[in-house]
Amino acid sequence: MVPLQPLRIIAASMGFAQLLFFFVATQVATEPTDADVSAIGPGLAVAALGLVVMGVFVRRMQLGGLGLAWLEGGAAALRARDVDPAPVEQAKEAARSVSMRYQTSTITSYAFAESITLFGFALAFLAGDPLYMVPFLLVGLALAALWWPSGRGRASLLQPEARAALDL
Repeated sequence: MVPLQPLRIIAASMGFAQLLFFFVATQVATEPTDADVSAIGPGLAVAALGLVVMGVFVRRMQLGGLGLAWLEGGAAALRARDVDPAPVEQAKEAARSVSMRYQTSTITSYAFAESITLFGFALAFLAGDPLYMVPFLLVGLALAALWWPSGRGRASLLQPEARAALDL
């Protein structure tokens, strides 16, 4: 299995960037523009809600059939591992594939969470008030926390036989 540390570093960096957006907004977004925030704000909120739905949907699509990927090569490999080491390597490769797809889905999910925060960032600049960003920031950080990469989350994508064989 691919180690989670690089993925956690990427995820933490993207989460920290969301906090930096808020800091920048508090330092710079002090002059309101001529934009009609009462019309733009709800539009950005609806767009952010759409990103939440897309983030959940895309993550499920990317992670959907991973357990089946293990079943194709892994179950037979476990039954034959004492006889022939080749199927065990095939099972490890299937688990590696699961791990790589988990990384892809996590980074994609974090991009959706950060985009939601950026909507709030834009709204804060248009309104000239960083407090307009707070709901977007909270939703972005909540999604980032929900989608935090964990070994337990990745291992849950594998069948129980796979977890036992790979000592997960």
